[in-house]
This record gives sequence, C-alpha cells and structure tokens, in this order.
Amino acid sequence: MGLQITYEWAEVEELEAARLGKSCKACCQIADLKGIEECVVLQTCNRVEIYTVVSELQRDKGRLRKYAQTSMDLAVGDYIKFLSGVELLEHLLRLACGLESMVFGEDQILGQIEEEYETAQKEGTIGKVLNKAFEKSIMVGKKVRTETDINRGPTSVGSAAVGLAEELFGTLEDKNILIIGAGETARLVGKSLKERNPGSVTVANRTYERGLKLARKLDGEVVEFSDFTKLLPDTDVIISATGAPHFILEKRDMKGLISPGENLLIIDVANPRDVSEEVSEIENIELCDLDNLQQVRDRNLEKRNEEADKAESIIEKELDSLLKEYEGMEGDKMASEIHRKAEEIREREMSRAVRRLKKCTDSVNGVEVEVLEDLTRGLVRKTLHDPMSQIREASREGDKELLEAAEKLFDLSETRKDS
Repeated sequence: MGLQITYEWAEVEELEAARLGKSCKACCQIADLKGIEECVVLQTCNRVEIYTVVSELQRDKGRLRKYAQTSMDLAVGDYIKFLSGVELLEHLLRLACGLESMVFGEDQILGQIEEEYETAQKEGTIGKVLNKAFEKSIMVGKKVRTETDINRGPTSVGSAAVGLAEELFGTLEDKNILIIGAGETARLVGKSLKERNPGSVTVANRTYERGLKLARKLDGEVVEFSDFTKLLPDTDVIISATGAPHFILEKRDMKGLISPGENLLIIDVANPRDVSEEVSEIENIELCDLDNLQQVRDRNLEKRNEEADKAESIIEKELDSLLKEYEGMEGDKMASEIHRKAEEIREREMSRAVRRLKKCTDSVNGVEVEVLEDLTRGLVRKTLHDPMSQIREASREGDKELLEAAEKLFDLSETRKDS
C-alpha cells in the first residue's frame, strides 16, 4: 500500500507542508505502527510518498492516514492519495523511469529512489516484498534510459531551470550566474550551465568547502554564504537550490541592490522554497519556482511521446515479470509455512514415540533416536513433495483458485499479506 502527495495536484506550499522531516526518522516511525511490516519513504522537491507492506489493507490504511494527519502540516484529506497492489508497483516503475516527473524523463529521480531505498535498508524497515519492488524499479529505470532517448533534453529540475533561464534571456554566454547551494540539484544546475558557456558562475554555500568543490568543477568562483547578497548588483541569474528549512532571501534583503534598468532572474528550485514570494514585488526582478517548471515539462511531453511509448512497453514487460516473481514468493511462503507446521507435528510425535520406547525398554540410545529422526523427516518430506510442487506451480501460473484451496486445507489464513 502506498500514500502519496505530488506536484500533479499539490502546489509548492502544500508539498512543503507535507514533508516528514528526515526520511530515516519517518521510516522508523511508520514501521513502528501496528500492522506495518515494511516501509520506504520517498521525499523529493516534487513529491512525498510512503510505500508499505501491511497486514490488513483497510485497517492499516486508516493507521497510515492518521500518521499523515499528525505528521504533515496540512489538511491531508484534500491532498493525499492511496495506491495499492499492481497500481502501486506500476507507479513505482514509471516513477523510476522519469515518466511521472515534472521534468519528463529526468535522471535525478532514479538517484533519489536509490538513496531512499538505501536509507530504508540501513534503518531495517524494508523486507523481501519492497526489496524486490525497489530493486526492479532501479533496474527498469536504468534499462529505459539505456534503450530509449527518454532522457534527451532537460532531464532534471536543475537542467530545466537552466533551460528556463536560457529561454528568457536567449543566451547565457554574457550572463553572470549565482548558484546558491551545492547539493545534488545544484550540481545538476552546474552541469547544465557548463554546457551553455555562461559569462561567469559563482557558488555560495553554507559549507564553504562543498561550494568550492562545485565551483572548481564549473571553472567558477566561490563566496562565503553570508556574502552572496553583495554580488546581486552584478548578477543576472540566481538559481537557488539549498536544503534550508526557511527563506534565505527575502524582500528586505534586496532593497537597493538592483540598479535601475537592470534585470534579475531568480529561479527557486528548492523545497521548502528559498526565496520569499514578496521578492517578486520588486521592480525588474522576475521570480520563478517549481510551479513554473511545470511549463517546461509540458513542452517536453510533446517531444517525447514516441520515446515514452518505448518506455511503457519495457515497463509493461518488467511489471509482468515482477508480478510473476511475487506469485512465486507467495507459493514459496505457503510451502514454507506448511513445512513449518508439519515439522512441529513431527517433533511432537517424535517426542511421544521416544517416551513410549523408554517405557518399553531400559534405554534408547542415540543411534536409535537418529534412525527415528531420519525416518520421520523422510516421511514428512516425501508426503509433502507433490503438494508443495503443485502449490509452487500454481503460484507461478497465477492459479488463485488452487492457492486459496491450499490455504484453507492447510489453515494458512495468516500467511497472505497486502502491499
């Protein structure tokens, strides 16, 4: 089962309010909820998504909704959506391929999925079910990018921001660019900028060493974070991509810094936002944020329909493969549970037999017990061999009727779970 809020129906403000803090902490909190067996939290500037494996779908859906209500700073009923089963798995595969992204076909989302997957692994909140889903999604994401041109053109929020600046100015070759931040999005901004040969690039970051590292890659300069406003009179474009929990640039910071007749473009790609909306009230300043990049996505969609069809075909085949793997897992799980129950019975009866033998003879030696062990294990193994083979085959073939019959016959009602 999955819960999501994304840019497709939520504005930047709602996405900011929906964030759950650090994903590692959120994963553990959700995994501690009764009925939640596995959990991965995915948070980017464009979405907050929770992937879970639960014991009982409707009951645990309510628990997850309650968690969202207490953890998100918004009326969740108006914004969250739930997905489950095949629909959720298909969404994850499409997401990894960039088909659900604001910047269609973007590469950045695949890295973000890998990072959040690793976080869940480190926190111990992921198990066999989600492990298989996320491994498959990462594999499919890489395959689609190798076998199609889905990621041609602007392929990240960072590159889309640079593309937007280029659209507005025509060329960046004579422009002075200030990048605020030095994380993954800022790095992608820099990578895209370098291809445009801008007049100059300066990086400002709270950690000076990280800013310096990015600036060197771009053949640019670095300034202390506290000094970046001094550069504004000579700056043409600011692209801000920090992880700050508050505004780093407000209207009062800009007063008197923009010369008459000069224009400044600010593109805020951070979530939460770095730049107060009031900054746009200043004459000659144009402020764009993630909502503006939706326009870039719409244009890219028109160009990439053919490649999207190829990607959809790959996703369809790999989703079918994933479902077959899950069906096989269900059969293995049922077989394992049947073996466990049979082994419990064997051990009880074995103990009874040994006690009875001891009453009939002075002693029962180790060799005799070992012979009995081998005999009873062999009986269990050979008796269950054919039924287990049929259960596994039914699982691979998707024979739900036979699986349900086996579930009733062997009283396995507690072994099947929802995801």
